[in-house]
Amino acid sequence: MATNTYGRVTAGLAGLATTAALVLTGAAPAGAQTVGRDDSGADVFTWDTSASPATVTPSSRTTNVAVERVVVKHTRSAFVVATQMSSLARNGDYFYLNAVLTLPDETTYSSFLVVEPDDRNGRSVLQSPAGGSTIACRTMTHTVDYRADRLRLVVPRSCFGAPASFQVSGAVIDYPAGAPGGRVHVDQLFSETRSSVKTEPLARG
Repeated sequence: MATNTYGRVTAGLAGLATTAALVLTGAAPAGAQTVGRDDSGADVFTWDTSASPATVTPSSRTTNVAVERVVVKHTRSAFVVATQMSSLARNGDYFYLNAVLTLPDETTYSSFLVVEPDDRNGRSVLQSPAGGSTIACRTMTHTVDYRADRLRLVVPRSCFGAPASFQVSGAVIDYPAGAPGGRVHVDQLFSETRSSVKTEPLARG
């Protein structure tokens, strides 16, 4: 699937609800460099754009989409996002982890760990704010660990302007093998609902 396709899906999901700041019991305060969140695993939803109008319904899907825990870090050299998934499987699905970085001036960068049926080890992609064009960031790294059910993406700060701080939002999105076109399963990283939610600003560690 082309880069601009999953960019459009992500943009559409962002429009499902107004983005708000994240408030977590026991979470690090504004300015901290690390934020973690445990997920109930029961908040996956199906977004069906093949319907007219598009529909959003609860889903019992867990494989390649349900997030149990997410941790994001702003280190001296990189942005890091790691997710503990309910289960990962080499089953023909197309799925990806998307983390959106919002800088203090509201500029946004979209980072992706994309896993395709013919490339189960995945690939890293970074998109610019202007038109969603791909940024050459050869030092991005990622891990798809099927044994431990974990995804991890590392984006060097130099690839997105080395800001003093940024907020993070995002989701894991799964296109099941054989499902009708336009139907995807989604689990937001920092929300129990369909809403796209941003963390408090993460300062550099």
